[in-house]
Amino acid sequence: MTSTKLLLPRRVGGLKEGPVMCFMAGWPDDERSFEVFEEAFGSEFKTLSVCLPGFSATLKQEVPRWGYSLDSVTQMLRDTVVAEVGGDEKVVLVCHDWGSYFGLDYCQKFPVSKFVSLDVGVYSPFEHGLKAVFLDVLYKGCLACGFALRALGLPSVGALLVGLFPWRTLGPCPFETAVPPRAKEFFTPQGFDVATCYPYFRLFTKILSSPFSGDNWPAYPRGIPTLFLYGKNKRVMFHSAAFLRTIDAEPGSAHKAYDCGHFIQAQQPHQAIADIKAFLSVTSLSPAAP
Repeated sequence: MTSTKLLLPRRVGGLKEGPVMCFMAGWPDDERSFEVFEEAFGSEFKTLSVCLPGFSATLKQEVPRWGYSLDSVTQMLRDTVVAEVGGDEKVVLVCHDWGSYFGLDYCQKFPVSKFVSLDVGVYSPFEHGLKAVFLDVLYKGCLACGFALRALGLPSVGALLVGLFPWRTLGPCPFETAVPPRAKEFFTPQGFDVATCYPYFRLFTKILSSPFSGDNWPAYPRGIPTLFLYGKNKRVMFHSAAFLRTIDAEPGSAHKAYDCGHFIQAQQPHQAIADIKAFLSVTSLSPAAP
């Protein structure tokens, strides 16, 4: 008896054969998030753009009642890479937001040649003070509760909870000057879907089930050259100073801060593309910004 593996929503482009660059979007984004990047790297790489299951505007996937487990999404990413490019290929992984969470996890388990993370790294909000902890737990908790209400048969109440959250005054990223297409559509009556909040619900249940575990957030991908690009204009930073220090100590790795918000791929795409190309060509970026 054979089972069909669930693959992530995806689009494939660039070279028919050659090195592979895989882009993974986060919440509430879809596989269109890195369109400009696909075009920029398509002459040098076979490109594979994916998003989380249930997030695509073009490929409809019903989110299970309690959502997908975080480990299962990492495995889906692996199965999608294998299905499209083969299992032995060491990919260049470029990720954003929740995509970075799964990218970090992927780096611990599967072959990766280089890793690029946009705006989310290894972090603890406690490092940034009580205000950051409050804001971080508040918005994540709102999204988790919205999904929990959906799972309990109250999707309209869950959607109302998330929709009425004061994102401008208490949200982590109120200074966004541009966002990818799906993120823009998400906060409209036609595009909103509380089912996509399952990563936050799953993160909370993972932490609550094992509060003192050291693996509630993926670790730094040691041995893999890593480029971390992040925006400075946010209420909450999604990385720690220790994460930046680890990058500084790792050969071939670098970090750089941009004068923008969370969605770097929409606000600083050309600068990010130039920095990624520099990183891929010389495996370093100097100087590393604080």
